[in-house]
Amino acid sequence: MQAAAERGTAPLSPLTLDDIEAPGVTEGSNAVLYRLAYADARQLRPYSQARWSQPPALLFHQRLREQLGQRRAILRPDNGAALARNPELGGRLPPVLRVELEEFSHIFSSPSDSAGVVRVRAYRGRSAARRRNPAGPAGVHGAHPRPHSRCPRRCGGARAGIHAGR
Repeated sequence: MQAAAERGTAPLSPLTLDDIEAPGVTEGSNAVLYRLAYADARQLRPYSQARWSQPPALLFHQRLREQLGQRRAILRPDNGAALARNPELGGRLPPVLRVELEEFSHIFSSPSDSAGVVRVRAYRGRSAARRRNPAGPAGVHGAHPRPHSRCPRRCGGARAGIHAGR
């Protein structure tokens, strides 16, 4: 919110950010994954000697919180949403953003062409109850490819992970 004040923009209303669920990523794994789309697009494989500093869901959560927090207060569902009842919302709790990390990998479309992909599904709801009902007719899908030409030695997956929240 300090960045919003420095830019002279009004802060947005508070938002509760739920923990990131990662149904498409092995829980607790720090492995950097890749996919050979030209050979077997369905199989994710781990690099033998590459690891993230933390699980991808946690890295994505930290980056998302940092980006969203530039213009609004970001609350946790378990420690403060009740304290942030917004009078503009008629005394209701702030909306909850739930995100599912579907893929966080490096995809090779050919032996010489690759990109890092971060694919998420986001839901905005009205309560902290864990439901998978999107706020609108459907969840939001997003992908963030990063071609390896931006990074030496085909590190597109790592580059996409770093820039996931941008």
